[in-house]
Amino acid sequence: MKLDFFDSFKDPYMKTEEGRGVFLSGIALGMLARAQVDSGGSIDSSPMFKQLNFGKMQRRDIRRHLSRMPELVRVCKVTTTYAGMIEAICAEAGKLLLCAEEKELGTDGNFAFSMAFLNAPDYFWGKIFKKNEKYYMVLGARDVEGVGMILLYESTDLKNWTYKNRITTPQKFGYMWECPDLFEMDGQLYIICCPQGVETQGIDYENVHQVTAMKLDYDFDTDEYEITDIKLFDRGFDFYAPQTFEDESGRRILIGWMGIPDADYTNPTEEAGWQHALTIPRELSVRDGKLIQEPIEELKQLRSEDKAVCTFCYGQTIIMQNAIYEAVVDFKRCREMVMTLREGITLSYKDNILTLNLGVYGSGRSTRKVRLEKLEHLQIFADTSSLEIFVNHGEEVFTTRIYNHHGRLLINGECSGIMTVYPLKSFEIEGGRHEE
Repeated sequence: MKLDFFDSFKDPYMKTEEGRGVFLSGIALGMLARAQVDSGGSIDSSPMFKQLNFGKMQRRDIRRHLSRMPELVRVCKVTTTYAGMIEAICAEAGKLLLCAEEKELGTDGNFAFSMAFLNAPDYFWGKIFKKNEKYYMVLGARDVEGVGMILLYESTDLKNWTYKNRITTPQKFGYMWECPDLFEMDGQLYIICCPQGVETQGIDYENVHQVTAMKLDYDFDTDEYEITDIKLFDRGFDFYAPQTFEDESGRRILIGWMGIPDADYTNPTEEAGWQHALTIPRELSVRDGKLIQEPIEELKQLRSEDKAVCTFCYGQTIIMQNAIYEAVVDFKRCREMVMTLREGITLSYKDNILTLNLGVYGSGRSTRKVRLEKLEHLQIFADTSSLEIFVNHGEEVFTTRIYNHHGRLLINGECSGIMTVYPLKSFEIEGGRHEE
């Protein structure tokens, strides 16, 4: 969720950390309340609605509800597609409230909370794009015939929105397009969205739901448009609902949900009361007309100094015992290759097909593949229960959860090159406090 909608608010209270924290709290609790009722049900019948003392809320009331959010999401069985987003909004709200001046909500705070609660979907779903001094919002949608699409709305003031058009493909491409993102790079508009109901085509679209990137040529005067170059944006098992933003240096950064709704595979961590994660941040760029994903430069700060550099050639086997690492492989030549990423988990290349095989360590996940012209480069991030594999400098990506802690990093086959392995350090949060 982008937070730049705050810039459209003229109320001085909404310029403060308290105002923004209260407003985000309303969005998070409003979306939770909607998840507690059946589709089409009234929000005032939700347990959350009944627990809120509208107009008389105090600061401690918000803190109490936010502190219970992880448990509420689990107990209420919020669909996994949106649980992570609700918790992320909750976390940002809590951070703002901790930084704000200690005082009661009063009329301003209660008004902000109620408006956010009642209008939560307006701030939760929309993605706003600005062009030619006008604002455009894209919403994921489907029509009555089950055709997936994006609805485009237009505004000049970020307050009053007018329906402008529906954007879809000439032939049906799924029954619902979720979590759309619209942005411009190098003069070209791109849509990233999650079509549901796309049939498997060979080794493409093997997941129950997809994430695709597509080019959009759109005339904002005539509303004529064309969608081209639809590309599966991730080849792994666990990637969904990605969103992008532009950072202060002008980079387009993407973060995705490392999970997927309605999958027939599982996560053993459910027994401990949690599941899913977010991907590492990725920088998007355009290379030879293709949208590319690469790890952001700042991730190099996680590299340990005791790196290992290995040269391998035909018939030679390289073995390391790392479990949590970043591996960078530059191939001089590669005809066939088998790389063990962790014990029982392999990445192989043969007949121009790159295959990720999780064996018995995928909790129902098996294999995923992609066809390449040639294999030149791999950059692999292996965490405790995840793999993110960037192929040929981000032309293709595999994102998946894995469940085997036994480190084993091996490469052999009819290939030669250099592999550099960096053991990875954990993130350190500035200003954080460690409690025993």
